[in-house]
Amino acid sequence: MNLHDMGIKPEEALIAVIVPIYNAEKYLRKCVQSIFRQTHVNLEIILVDDGSTDDSYKVCTELSGNDTRIKVLRKENGGPLSAKVMALENTNAEYIMFVDADDWIKPEMCETLYKKMIEENVDLVTSGIVRYFSDEKCIYDFDNIAEGKYCDDEYQKVIIPHMLCDGVFPRRGIDASLAIKIFKKKMLYPIVKMADEKYGYLFAEDTAVLYPYMLNASSVYIMKECFYYHRQNPENRTKYYEDEDYQDKLSALYMYIADIFRKSDHKAILMKQLECFIYGSLITKAEFQARKIIDNIPKIQQYLFPFGKVKRGSRVLLYGAGEVGRSFYAQMVKTQYCEQIIWQDRQFKKYQEERLPVECVNTKIGADICVIAVQDKKLADEIKQQLIAQGMERGKIIWENPLLNKW
Repeated sequence: MNLHDMGIKPEEALIAVIVPIYNAEKYLRKCVQSIFRQTHVNLEIILVDDGSTDDSYKVCTELSGNDTRIKVLRKENGGPLSAKVMALENTNAEYIMFVDADDWIKPEMCETLYKKMIEENVDLVTSGIVRYFSDEKCIYDFDNIAEGKYCDDEYQKVIIPHMLCDGVFPRRGIDASLAIKIFKKKMLYPIVKMADEKYGYLFAEDTAVLYPYMLNASSVYIMKECFYYHRQNPENRTKYYEDEDYQDKLSALYMYIADIFRKSDHKAILMKQLECFIYGSLITKAEFQARKIIDNIPKIQQYLFPFGKVKRGSRVLLYGAGEVGRSFYAQMVKTQYCEQIIWQDRQFKKYQEERLPVECVNTKIGADICVIAVQDKKLADEIKQQLIAQGMERGKIIWENPLLNKW
């Protein structure tokens, strides 16, 4: 059933877009302007200044004069969860979305996610994310569960067992970010309030909200399209892992979520996922600390080889010997998945100096399939066209967004 048949027009539904703010004056205008430009116009834009010590509140009040849809709230610093609780208590909107103050969104994001929620009649819609490093470097990332609608038995069998850990350590099935989703307020508010009251740490707050929400849900629609630009700030990452209380906060998160998971009918599989998540977080912390001592820390396998696209026992041409290619090669060797691996790269001499078994590019070697091992889609498309021009069959060439095994 479409929106017209249901008698609902997209512009009639009020969506609250909540922006928790703490010392974000540098990026705030770009963030809010991107919300102004949404094609879904019936928005309530709630800016919550969480005790900023810079001019964020001043920027909020200036912006509120440009659009009557803005509501500005101010509170003492208490963290993102408390800011979200305040916003939720000050809106009558049935549908909720979040944008972090240093990020921005595409104009069609609110409308697209809302339409999908109504048309598919689901409790949650999640989409992809653009990890923005610079105009020249963006990584497109999305959930590691197939696109589509999951409800009832399929939701219980596919989503619940893989939402926090997809079975391939340590990749999440559903990204924890609240900012790439649309929620139902009546389901969301009690979960955010409970997380603020019983957990409340300035650490992995989205994790403490999303997965309990999903346990209460019975349906989700997963989209691969990316609408949200998440600014990658190295300083934030450094601050995160240098926190002296990191392990204590991680322990508090574990205890909070474990208490919820143990009450579920899916207790066993949920606890297994949670344990993988905690272990992965500790490994990441250890790797960060190691980088302070070791200049060139060895790369741990980070990118998942597309086993589902390659038949076991194939002769594989692996194109690319960078980080993705090395990870793919290591996995194929370790699992003995392929009959033969032919590893090629245009810069083969450079890699041969590192004593890697990389050869010059030759598409006439009779491979069953060619796996392009690069991260950037644009580069992958260019390589694919080059290989086709050199005589390789189009149907034998595959590329997937390489899934980063990081939390």
